[in-house]
Amino acid sequence: SPACCKKKCPKKTQLSEITRQAPSSETPDTQQTPQPNELLPLIDQFALDQWSQDLEPVDVQDVLDRIPNETHQSMGLLLRAIESHDLAMARRAAHRLKGMAANLGAARLANDAKFLELSCANIDEISARLSTLKQTLNDTLAAISDLDPAT
Repeated sequence: SPACCKKKCPKKTQLSEITRQAPSSETPDTQQTPQPNELLPLIDQFALDQWSQDLEPVDVQDVLDRIPNETHQSMGLLLRAIESHDLAMARRAAHRLKGMAANLGAARLANDAKFLELSCANIDEISARLSTLKQTLNDTLAAISDLDPAT
């Protein structure tokens, strides 16, 4: 597990500093095809607000604290699938990661996982995109660690 998952940042970032308000008619889940990552926020404010609006800040933080472990489990499954050349397992791992990320509001991560799940025709293509997925995952986890659920 990367160091960023375990560290506690003394200064919390305002949610609005690293997120954006998505138009209500367009969320990552309604997209038919993966979009270029530079067009997507790491954390989508609209989606984040949707799942967290009725929770207390301590409960939101509890959910956010569970994300690193969940993502690492999905990445472990994906890596095992690549090692065993199991395309179906790789797609299941990407699907799991996509669903968790989309529910959270991690738009770029959901987009990258969606691409692996739906657009890669074989294990070699998935393997070739793995470094992009890992970078997006690390960036997303860093952004999550900077969130302040009280805002």
